[in-house]
Amino acid sequence: MSAVVHPIARPWTASLCLGVVLVAASGCGEDTAPPTRPSPTPPAAVTAGVISRIPGAGFVLATSFIFTASEFKASDDAALTYTWDFGDGGRQTGGPNIAHRYGGPGTFTVTAIAASATGASASASVGPIAVVTVDGRWGLQLIGGDFVVRNSAITQNGTAVTGDDTGLDCRFTIGGEVTSSGIVVTWTRGERDCAGRNMPVAFAFRGEADRATGGFVGAINVSDTFVAARLLPCGRGPCG
Repeated sequence: MSAVVHPIARPWTASLCLGVVLVAASGCGEDTAPPTRPSPTPPAAVTAGVISRIPGAGFVLATSFIFTASEFKASDDAALTYTWDFGDGGRQTGGPNIAHRYGGPGTFTVTAIAASATGASASASVGPIAVVTVDGRWGLQLIGGDFVVRNSAITQNGTAVTGDDTGLDCRFTIGGEVTSSGIVVTWTRGERDCAGRNMPVAFAFRGEADRATGGFVGAINVSDTFVAARLLPCGRGPCG
């Protein structure tokens, strides 16, 4: 009777399978690079610009100063919002152009902060800006050159203006107010004053602050007739 020979089972098959699994898990010995990450985007910045103003000086309540911010720019071209500080306690948020009237006399510095939505900002300032009351001596002059009155003493208290003019042997009482558009002043005399002179009993001037003359430009109203004129500061003496 012949013997039946059975093959001997060897363990290498299981070891090979284990090795395949291990090689697969380790990438078969190949180098594996870490994932590439994008470089972080640098935060946006705002480049500072400049502030300009018109005019450089003016009158309390009567002068509307115009401030303009230019050359401010965000590095990511984002829109900018401007916060304005007018130096008198007033602040306002808006665009690069803004108007402001001062409620009291003084010398002021105006600052604008330009900011983007990301929080980046830059600032600039302009000044000094001189703001005065209309207190002083004034002359009312026709645009053609002749003075109607040359020595009007005017005082401002809040929005009200009062005063008198005693030139030309007349005595005019002065009243009026500064307004959001400039000034309104009325001269009134007694019926018996200005004897022998062709002077109206009453006339009024309405004008806007004029940066070129440091006064006001507008018109005189006499009995509903309007004539172009200007109200000029005279300094210590009469005008003309």
